[in-house]
Amino acid sequence: MRKTFGIWAFLVFCIFPSWGATIFVADGGRGAPHSNDDTVSAEKMTAAELDDLDSDPFESLNRKIFYFNEIVDGILLDPFANMYKMWTPISIQKGLSHGLSNLMEPLTMANDCLQAKGSKALESLSRFLINTVFGLGGIFDVADSLGLESHKETFNTTLKYWGVPPGPYIILPVLGPANPRFLVGLGVDYIIDPVRYYLQRIGENDLIWVRYGLTVLTTRAEITQDLKNFRENSVDSYASVRSFYKQYMNAERGADGEIISKSPSLDEFMFEDEDKNAGNS
Repeated sequence: MRKTFGIWAFLVFCIFPSWGATIFVADGGRGAPHSNDDTVSAEKMTAAELDDLDSDPFESLNRKIFYFNEIVDGILLDPFANMYKMWTPISIQKGLSHGLSNLMEPLTMANDCLQAKGSKALESLSRFLINTVFGLGGIFDVADSLGLESHKETFNTTLKYWGVPPGPYIILPVLGPANPRFLVGLGVDYIIDPVRYYLQRIGENDLIWVRYGLTVLTTRAEITQDLKNFRENSVDSYASVRSFYKQYMNAERGADGEIISKSPSLDEFMFEDEDKNAGNS
């Protein structure tokens, strides 16, 4: 019974994620970056940077896969995300989100080490131990109240840290926007993830897939309204997603791992597109 449940949870919430969920899950489960004083809008970027945003050698095929993914998301993931938001109490949603984030701390620590950031690795380890012991498995973020703020690192950001270029923009069936660096990072993260390794060692393989499925579900639920606004207001949703994804993946990061520039928020994209629509009317 448990095995069957694990397989179905994986199929529904992990194998069938939308392109939108992938954008945000890609960087360790964080939501969309919010705008701040350091954010650089597309209008302020150089011509070379704008050309890179438009670079899409596989655009013809990518567009076909993109619209297929839109249908998959509308039929499968979006209804589940909406039901989760409507039927699950806010307190449970927050606790589950905190708990899943806590399970990412060992992976962040591993990538901190690969980036030679010893102090940040110690912070990640401290956060994991404190929240696991005193935060009831991570349901409560006790470490944050002690001044240990969360940061996220993946092997994709590790490769970026050491100067590895992202490669061409591609759209994968069902999984959505990606690039070769991100795909390599995703594979390595799966291999080196200490939590996954521990669950596998004790024979709890079903929990691995349940964890991944719940991560996609909760992340997708958090951005449901943003994605709705994105689709309704974008003149060319494919081009907007491509531009957003590239800026998000190439954004500069501070010492704490926070995005600090060249990563406009969804709201900024909405504002720009509404201006375009007004000008065309």
